[in-house]
Amino acid sequence: MKFFLLPVSFLCAALLLGAGCGKTDTPRTAKNGYEPLPPMPAELVQMYMEHTLGMIPNAQIDYDEAKTYLTDDLKAQFTDNSFVPLSYCIQDGPEDVKIVSDEIAPGGSVRVAVDANYDGTWKSLWAFYVVPDGNYGWLIEKIECLNE
Repeated sequence: MKFFLLPVSFLCAALLLGAGCGKTDTPRTAKNGYEPLPPMPAELVQMYMEHTLGMIPNAQIDYDEAKTYLTDDLKAQFTDNSFVPLSYCIQDGPEDVKIVSDEIAPGGSVRVAVDANYDGTWKSLWAFYVVPDGNYGWLIEKIECLNE
């Protein structure tokens, strides 16, 4: 009798471990079994600039995509393409941009400071205020021009 029980228990253990008995199949969107994290505030700002400033490295102008990075209030101001230069307070786009800091601002937003390069000179030009979107992601709430 013991001889018979050993193979049956071994078979049950093998089935439990190998076949995943008791587990339910859940749909996955990533092959590695987890969802990637949404971009952090500084990354979101960088992506926004790459979709709105055509002169910077890695630029790929896509205003519809850029709008997805904005809060509804800010998105409502984005009625045509003139929003881009007006929101940045610029006439001509910079040759490059760099994130210089990101820190918690009063009110719970994250302030992302950005410098821009014009003809080899770096200037502090913008502060982006980024807020949680309620779904573990972030949205740009305000763009502050520092050169005025």
